[in-house]
Amino acid sequence: MKNKPTENHKISQKTLDKQYLFLAAYKSHRWNITAACKEAGIDRGRYYEWMGQPEFAEKVEHAKQSTIDWVEQKLFDQVENDSAACTIFYMKCQGKKRGYIEKEEKAEKDDNVNWSEIGATFAEIANGIAIKKPE
Repeated sequence: MKNKPTENHKISQKTLDKQYLFLAAYKSHRWNITAACKEAGIDRGRYYEWMGQPEFAEKVEHAKQSTIDWVEQKLFDQVENDSAACTIFYMKCQGKKRGYIEKEEKAEKDDNVNWSEIGATFAEIANGIAIKKPE
């Protein structure tokens, strides 16, 4: 493996251009490293070498987070369109402090959750009764 760049080692414009190509391909190939490397004309070893560079690793993370934001918006769109499955998924992930948790998680907690009420709430959501669009 080649030396990692340090503060004293400037990254060449050619490398920066290849990194830019890789990042564009990485996003378009939905985070498939092999496909992105092939499109950018590099091997996987080069990608892992670049990941040792804080600026490049930060760009990779930023690109991933922007896709998560996009997918999250798509989830909200589905909730707004009265998708019971998406509403339940969201509440199981984000509504845990309000009691929307899986039964298996109850064994890990010692709290006073009214499970019959939560079960009824999930049943209402699944049947479309409790889903209301914000005014």
